[in-house]
Amino acid sequence: MTKKILAVIALVFCSAISYGQIKLHIGANTAGHASFVLDKGLNEDPRYNSQMTYTFSPIGLTFGADFKSGFSLQLESILSKYGQVYEVINVAKQVVGERKIDLTYINLPLLLRFVGNPNAKARFNFMLGPQLSLLT
Repeated sequence: MTKKILAVIALVFCSAISYGQIKLHIGANTAGHASFVLDKGLNEDPRYNSQMTYTFSPIGLTFGADFKSGFSLQLESILSKYGQVYEVINVAKQVVGERKIDLTYINLPLLLRFVGNPNAKARFNFMLGPQLSLLT
Protein backbone atom coordinates (compact mmCIF):
# COMPACT_ATOMS: atom_id res chain seq x y z
CA MET A 1 0.00 0.00 0.00
CA THR A 2 2.77 2.45 0.96
CA LYS A 3 4.75 1.61 -2.19
CA LYS A 4 1.70 2.39 -4.33
CA ILE A 5 1.20 5.77 -2.65
CA LEU A 6 4.88 6.67 -3.09
CA ALA A 7 4.70 5.57 -6.76
CA VAL A 8 1.71 7.87 -7.37
CA ILE A 9 3.48 10.79 -5.66
CA ALA A 10 6.62 10.14 -7.74
CA LEU A 11 4.52 10.02 -10.93
CA VAL A 12 2.88 13.36 -10.14
CA PHE A 13 6.27 14.86 -9.26
CA CYS A 14 7.88 13.61 -12.49
CA SER A 15 4.99 14.76 -14.68
CA ALA A 16 5.15 18.24 -13.14
CA ILE A 17 8.89 18.41 -13.85
CA SER A 18 8.33 17.38 -17.47
CA TYR A 19 5.94 20.30 -17.99
CA GLY A 20 8.43 22.74 -16.44
CA GLN A 21 5.83 24.07 -14.00
CA ILE A 22 7.65 23.15 -10.83
CA LYS A 23 9.16 25.61 -8.33
CA LEU A 24 11.36 24.40 -5.47
CA HIS A 25 11.45 25.87 -1.99
CA ILE A 26 13.52 25.19 1.12
CA GLY A 27 13.08 26.41 4.68
CA ALA A 28 13.81 25.91 8.35
CA ASN A 29 11.49 25.67 11.33
CA THR A 30 11.69 25.56 15.10
CA ALA A 31 9.59 26.17 18.19
CA GLY A 32 9.71 26.11 21.96
CA HIS A 33 7.48 23.73 23.86
CA ALA A 34 6.80 22.10 27.19
CA SER A 35 6.62 18.33 27.16
CA PHE A 36 5.80 15.56 29.55
CA VAL A 37 5.98 11.79 29.34
CA LEU A 38 3.17 9.88 30.99
CA ASP A 39 4.49 6.87 32.88
CA LYS A 40 1.58 5.35 34.78
CA GLY A 41 3.85 3.56 37.25
CA LEU A 42 5.86 6.66 38.15
CA ASN A 43 2.82 8.99 38.19
CA GLU A 44 0.93 6.78 40.66
CA ASP A 45 3.96 6.13 42.88
CA PRO A 46 4.05 8.61 45.83
CA ARG A 47 7.86 8.44 45.83
CA TYR A 48 8.03 10.38 42.55
CA ASN A 49 6.96 13.96 41.86
CA SER A 50 6.79 14.97 38.18
CA GLN A 51 8.22 18.29 36.96
CA MET A 52 7.49 20.04 33.64
CA THR A 53 10.29 19.89 31.06
CA TYR A 54 10.95 22.79 28.66
CA THR A 55 12.99 22.37 25.47
CA PHE A 56 13.80 24.39 22.37
CA SER A 57 12.58 21.74 20.00
CA PRO A 58 11.59 20.77 17.30
CA ILE A 59 14.26 21.91 14.87
CA GLY A 60 13.88 21.01 11.23
CA LEU A 61 14.38 21.57 7.54
CA THR A 62 11.73 21.69 4.84
CA PHE A 63 12.11 20.92 1.15
CA GLY A 64 9.17 21.34 -1.18
CA ALA A 65 8.08 21.41 -4.76
CA ASP A 66 5.27 23.74 -5.85
CA PHE A 67 3.36 22.11 -8.71
CA LYS A 68 0.95 24.96 -9.33
CA SER A 69 -0.39 27.92 -7.41
CA GLY A 70 -1.69 26.64 -4.08
CA PHE A 71 -0.61 22.99 -4.38
CA SER A 72 2.77 21.49 -3.39
CA LEU A 73 4.52 18.39 -2.09
CA GLN A 74 6.70 18.95 0.97
CA LEU A 75 9.22 16.71 2.78
CA GLU A 76 10.33 17.74 6.26
CA SER A 77 13.11 16.47 8.49
CA ILE A 78 12.46 17.36 12.13
CA LEU A 79 14.51 16.61 15.25
CA SER A 80 12.20 16.54 18.29
CA LYS A 81 13.08 16.09 21.95
CA TYR A 82 10.65 15.03 24.65
CA GLY A 83 11.29 14.36 28.29
CA GLN A 84 10.18 14.27 31.88
CA VAL A 85 11.94 14.86 35.18
CA TYR A 86 10.72 13.07 38.31
CA GLU A 87 11.92 14.16 41.74
CA VAL A 88 12.61 11.18 44.01
CA ILE A 89 10.93 11.72 47.41
CA ASN A 90 11.95 9.82 50.56
CA VAL A 91 9.76 8.82 53.52
CA ALA A 92 10.35 12.21 55.20
CA LYS A 93 8.93 13.95 52.06
CA GLN A 94 12.36 15.33 51.11
CA VAL A 95 13.79 15.38 47.59
CA VAL A 96 16.74 12.97 47.50
CA GLY A 97 17.37 12.78 43.76
CA GLU A 98 15.80 12.85 40.35
CA ARG A 99 14.97 10.48 37.52
CA LYS A 100 15.05 11.75 33.94
CA ILE A 101 13.37 10.40 30.83
CA ASP A 102 14.88 11.79 27.59
CA LEU A 103 13.51 10.82 24.18
CA THR A 104 14.78 12.11 20.84
CA TYR A 105 12.93 11.47 17.57
CA ILE A 106 13.68 12.16 13.93
CA ASN A 107 10.33 12.81 12.23
CA LEU A 108 10.03 12.62 8.45
CA PRO A 109 6.59 13.80 7.28
CA LEU A 110 5.74 13.79 3.58
CA LEU A 111 2.95 16.31 3.10
CA LEU A 112 0.61 17.39 0.35
CA ARG A 113 0.10 21.10 0.95
CA PHE A 114 -2.93 23.10 -0.16
CA VAL A 115 -3.01 26.89 0.14
CA GLY A 116 -6.20 28.85 -0.51
CA ASN A 117 -5.64 32.08 -2.48
CA PRO A 118 -1.81 32.12 -2.22
CA ASN A 119 -1.61 35.81 -3.24
CA ALA A 120 -3.79 37.08 -0.38
CA LYS A 121 -2.37 38.56 2.84
CA ALA A 122 -4.34 36.06 4.94
CA ARG A 123 -4.73 32.56 3.55
CA PHE A 124 -5.87 29.07 4.47
CA ASN A 125 -3.11 26.44 4.67
CA PHE A 126 -3.87 22.68 4.92
CA MET A 127 -1.34 19.83 4.95
CA LEU A 128 -2.04 16.11 4.80
CA GLY A 129 0.30 13.12 4.64
CA PRO A 130 2.12 10.25 6.36
CA GLN A 131 4.99 10.58 8.83
CA LEU A 132 7.82 8.24 9.72
CA SER A 133 9.23 8.73 13.25
CA LEU A 134 12.51 7.18 14.34
CA LEU A 135 13.51 6.98 18.01
CA THR A 136 17.24 7.69 18.24
